[in-house]
Order: sequence, then C-alpha cells, then structure tokens
Amino acid sequence: MDPIPSLRQVETAELLDSMPEAVFLVDTDSRIRALNQAAEQFAGRAALELCGTHIHVLGQALGLEQNGHEPDCSLGVRRALRGEIVRQQPGVFSRTGGKNRVHATVSASPIRDSQREGETIGALVIVRDVTELTELRDVVSDAERHLAAGQMAAVMAHDFSNVLNSITQAATLLDIKQEASLSERQPYVGMIRNAANRGVEIIQRLRESIVGSKGETSEITADELLEEGLELARPLWSRIQGLSVERRYHSGKVPLCVNAADVRRALVNLIINAIQAMPNGGKLTLSSSIKEHGALLSVEDTGHGIPDDVRAQIFSPYFTTKKGGTGLGLSGARSIINAQGGRIFFVSQAGAGTKFCVELPIANDQKRKKSA
Repeated sequence: MDPIPSLRQVETAELLDSMPEAVFLVDTDSRIRALNQAAEQFAGRAALELCGTHIHVLGQALGLEQNGHEPDCSLGVRRALRGEIVRQQPGVFSRTGGKNRVHATVSASPIRDSQREGETIGALVIVRDVTELTELRDVVSDAERHLAAGQMAAVMAHDFSNVLNSITQAATLLDIKQEASLSERQPYVGMIRNAANRGVEIIQRLRESIVGSKGETSEITADELLEEGLELARPLWSRIQGLSVERRYHSGKVPLCVNAADVRRALVNLIINAIQAMPNGGKLTLSSSIKEHGALLSVEDTGHGIPDDVRAQIFSPYFTTKKGGTGLGLSGARSIINAQGGRIFFVSQAGAGTKFCVELPIANDQKRKKSA
C-alpha cells in the first residue's frame, strides 16, 4: 500500500502547481524527483515519465543534447549542487523534433537540509518561458532600427536641402549680375562649387553610414570650420539688408580632430537658424576660444530668442517653431557633436537673441587620451 502523503508534501505540491514557471526538483544524483504542471507543459512530457529519470532525459526532451549542450550546465543543476545560485541564465530550447524554439531564463539554487548543518540534498530549477518577450523585444529593436534609419535619412535630406538652397540662392545672384564682370561673378561661382562639394560629402556620409563606417577624422581648426560654414550660408545672409557678421576668433589656432564634413554640417545648421532668426537684419557673431574642457565654438544672433516654454524640446527630433521647418536641424547637430565626443547647448534671452555653443575636444588632448 502506498504511504499516505504528509500534509507538508501536499502543501509543497500545491505550491509548485500554483507557480506559472516550470519547476523541477533534482536530487544530488541529478535525478528529477518532482515537477509541477507548468514543467510538464514546458517539457512536453508527463510527470510520471520524468520523475526518477536523470536530468539528461529532460535535456533530450528539450533538445539540449542535439544542440551540443550539457543539460547539467544549461539547466544550472551542476552549479546548484555545488552550492551556487544561478539567476536568470538565458537559454534556447527546442521541442517536438526541434521545430519549436523556446527562449527561456533558467534559475537554480541548492536545496539544503536544515537538520544536517545545511548539507546540499538537491537543487531547485525554475525555467521561465520568455519567448513572447524575446519576440516582442526583437520587434521593438527592429522598429527602432527602422526609426533610426528613417531619422538618419530625414536629417541627410534636411542637410542636402540646405545645400540645394545655397546653390539656388547663388545661382539667383549670378542671374541678377549677368552684366557684372567676371571677377564680380566669380565668388558666386565659388559658392555653387563649395555647396556642390558639401552635397557630395553628405552623400558619401550616407554611404558610409549604410556600410557601417564611422567616418574619418582629420585635423582642422575651429576657425576654418566656422568660416566654411559661413561661406556655405553666404547666399542666404548676403541678401538680408542690415545683417552684419562679426568674427571673434581665438588669437591662436584652435586645432580639432573631428569628422570635418559632419561638424561643418552641424555648424551650417546653426548658422542658418541664426540667419532665419533675423529676417530684418541684425548681427551674426561667430566665436572660437579655448576653455577648460576643450574648444568652444559659438554662433550667436540678435533675433527674437527662444521662448521659455519650448526650450526643453529644442533638440527633440521633428520639433520646430518655424513654419515649414522639419525639426531635424538641431537634433541632427546634437547627434553629430555628441558623436565627436563633444556637447552642444544654448543660452537665450527673449527679444535679445540666442547663442548656440559647441564644445569639442582639442586635437592634442584627443591624441594624448588615445595614447594613454
């Protein structure tokens, strides 16, 4: 006659069956002594088939041995029997001939005998099916990749639009000055050539992004980058009456080691924003200096300033206060500067203008850090 189960055994069985995770109790010989209903469903085997069998039988049911994995290790039994605690160990299991792949996390802990000075008498293995969570994470990750690609394409399109706008404006000025001498028309031809070169750089940068290149860095001074950005935007600001440009460059050269094409694009966006903030004229100030944290480049306007209620969103993608704006100029600029190891911030006063500041590491400091 089978012995009547004790109240403690009944309570333990009910507790195990109430758990949504698959639970296995294994003795010191790695034999399964008990399992709950969730474990039966997970293994695809009845409790009567598994109880008393070696953990390798469960490994076969879960396709572990077929995939070259040891069940003792994959299910954390070996470590638990050594007295270790295994927490959330990821694993991939297969059932019904390997057709169904199940992603799960495995936790295992030793079972100790309180009456034998804590001697390990078995292991408790808990397997949690996280297949749906893993698939959802993959879907979200894929969506994020598509979003990132879309944002990158949108930013590139925005920057390319700036280039085309510069070419259009320069061509318009050339058309107006048809009767002018060659020497007078030559600067506008140079603007078109420079803008076209910047367009080629943008396309090249897009190609590098697709193939995984981070873009090459080279040494260039802060003043050169600001001047090149100003020159690209010349067709926009040269036609605004009452708009002046002031340069406050550091007395010595401020060397940077950056991706010049990217940083130039970021500065062009800042300069264009400053120009658009002063449609009736004002002063555009470009500055460079050396500070404690590196080089500081700034673009300042005397426009209407940034309202207090939108300052927290100013770098957010697709946020814009301009009619017809894309909201990608400043977010793209921040991404570029961050990628160069720098940061971008602004100070603004209503009715008095805005100053955007870009901090970048100085070339010598970058070389020293890389060699350290």
